[in-house]
Amino acid sequence: MGLPVRDSGLWADDDLAQSGEREVARDSMFRVKPAPEHLPAMDAFGVPVAVCGFADLRDWFFQAAQLRGRYAKVMLFAGARSLARATKDATHRARLMRADVILGEGKTVETYAKLAAAPMRERFDAVATLERLLADAPVEQHIRVFLCGDDAKRMAVAKKVIESRYPNVKIVGAADARHANISEDVNEACADVVLVGMSDAEAWIEENMPLLDVGVVVGVGDALDAISGMKKTKLAARPLGVLAAVLFMIKATLYLAFPAKSNLALNG
Repeated sequence: MGLPVRDSGLWADDDLAQSGEREVARDSMFRVKPAPEHLPAMDAFGVPVAVCGFADLRDWFFQAAQLRGRYAKVMLFAGARSLARATKDATHRARLMRADVILGEGKTVETYAKLAAAPMRERFDAVATLERLLADAPVEQHIRVFLCGDDAKRMAVAKKVIESRYPNVKIVGAADARHANISEDVNEACADVVLVGMSDAEAWIEENMPLLDVGVVVGVGDALDAISGMKKTKLAARPLGVLAAVLFMIKATLYLAFPAKSNLALNG
C-alpha cells in the first residue's frame, strides 16, 4: 500500500524553484508506490539482523527513499558491541527493534550468523556499504541527502567529499544534529535520506523521527568521518576487544542452544 500524501506547505519553494526540481520532487512524492518489503533477517539475541545481499538492500533503500513522508524507514548498523548492549540495556534494545532494517557489521556478527545456521550473504560494514549505496544512486532519482552529526564543520567537510565523489547525490544540508531546529531544516530541504553520523544515532533518531518528513533515516556512526578521511575505520562503532568478543560468542552459543530460556531472560 502506498503512503498518504503530505501537505504541500513543507516544500522548500525557493530552493526547488531555482533549481528546476520542483516538479521532479513533487512528482516523486505524489506518485503512488508500493511500500518496500521487509528484508530477510536472522535472530541475533532477539534482534532481527538482515542476511540479504547488497542488491536487495540497494533496491529497498532507493525505493524507501522515494516514499518521502511521515512514515520514514529507519536503517541501522549493529555490530557485536551494539547487540551485546541490547541484551542488558532495554532502552537500546527497544531502539534497535523500531528500525525497519538492521545491518550486521564486523567479523563477530558474521561468525554469529554461521553459528545460527543463517550465514550472511554479505557483511554490511558501515563505511563500505554507505559508499556502495551512494555510488549506485540512480541518475533519474535525484536523491537528496541531509547530513547530521556531532559537529557542523565535520559535516561540511563530509558534504564536499561526498558531492565530489558521487555526482548522482545532492547534499541538501549538513548540520549539527543537536541544533534546536534541525528537523525543520531537514524538512525544508526536502531530503529523501538523512544520514546521522554520531555515536548514539539511535537515540537521536528516536527523538526526531516523529518530526521528520523524509524517506529513510540511517544511523551511520563514524562512517561519515571515515568517508571524509577524518577517521580510519570501517565500522559505525568500535569493535569489541578480544575478551569481550569471546564472551559475546559464549553468550551467542548459549542463546542459540537454549532459545526459549534466553528469550525469557531478555524479555523479563
